[in-house]
Amino acid sequence: MWNARVKTSALIFFAYAALGSFGPYINLFYQDQGMSLIKVGVLAMIPASMSMLAGPTWSALADRFHLHKYLLPFTIALSLPFGFLISTMHTFGQLLVGITLFAACYSAIVPLSDSAILTNLGDQPNQYGRIRLWGSIGVAAASWTAGILAQSFHLNTVFYFYIILAAIAAGIAVQLPKAPHIPVESFWKSAAKFVRDESWVIFLCGAALSGFAHMFLGYYFFIFIRTLGASDSYIGFLVVVACLTNILVFFMMPRLLKHWTAIQLILFSNVLLILRMILSAFIHDAQWGILVQLMDGPTWGIMWAAGVNYANEIAPRGLLASSQAVFNGVFNGLGGMVGALLGGIIYSSWGDQILFLIGGALAVISVLVFLPQLKVGFFSRKEMVREKIE
Repeated sequence: MWNARVKTSALIFFAYAALGSFGPYINLFYQDQGMSLIKVGVLAMIPASMSMLAGPTWSALADRFHLHKYLLPFTIALSLPFGFLISTMHTFGQLLVGITLFAACYSAIVPLSDSAILTNLGDQPNQYGRIRLWGSIGVAAASWTAGILAQSFHLNTVFYFYIILAAIAAGIAVQLPKAPHIPVESFWKSAAKFVRDESWVIFLCGAALSGFAHMFLGYYFFIFIRTLGASDSYIGFLVVVACLTNILVFFMMPRLLKHWTAIQLILFSNVLLILRMILSAFIHDAQWGILVQLMDGPTWGIMWAAGVNYANEIAPRGLLASSQAVFNGVFNGLGGMVGALLGGIIYSSWGDQILFLIGGALAVISVLVFLPQLKVGFFSRKEMVREKIE
């Protein structure tokens, strides 16, 4: 019989594989339906807005009523029919409704699955990367396979692939053990710390700025590479390259967190992000996209894993899922909303080079925001835990 950690690893593999099966291709799917860059930006903004709105809502319900075990498989299963419907849609209005319903469901997958990982790890949250790396393996396998399927058949086949993988993920999620009940004196009083606590305010501001830059790449780099002559299968290969770097980063995170604090690693990742954005701005051959993707782990991977650990460190008592949802909602959600809409406007008006250079400037500002928190690096783990309890 599988133990809880193996089940959680399997869940992460299939849940992220499901997301990776369509994520790199959905903007290309919109283009194939005749959408302009501005319309692509609007459609791309919807999942991000759901990460900011629906994701925290699902997680708050899970924390408030202790429904973590049930809401994760429920939201995954609920996304399946909407995923199928998107594959049949062709107009902007249809796609707008379809992606809204779809994203309202699957936006819960990331925060609730991260909460499941941390719950399973108990007093070893620095081991997060060792389980999360299975998500990157899943994304790598699914995105490359989806690229081959899209090139061999049709781009909308990626949604059928999503349905298969997500159904397996939902089946595994049902088997996870129930999270322990952590009593909370006042749910809303604890939740207020997200906007009143200085550590949370600085962390979320820096995460938002970093998210803007990351999402410029996430939403428009593959469109840019396609204009340089890249095929769908080559785009799938680039996703695999990025995933391999993330697998390595997630595997190394426990060791990295022994030598550096989460904030120090967040700063390091954003300094590298500046260099990555500059590199993206000056490539003129699709083959150079490999170099950009090789930097995905040291930039996105470290930022995400360190961000999850830091959110766990400063999480209000009993609000573990909500803390992950707030971080995800700001980094991927707010970052995605601005990255998608503003990125589409910048790209269509001034081109890819200006888009990526602006992303680099945002990464610079995120570094400046996080710098005052660097003093946390001189605290011991025990001191940070003591401050959190007090």
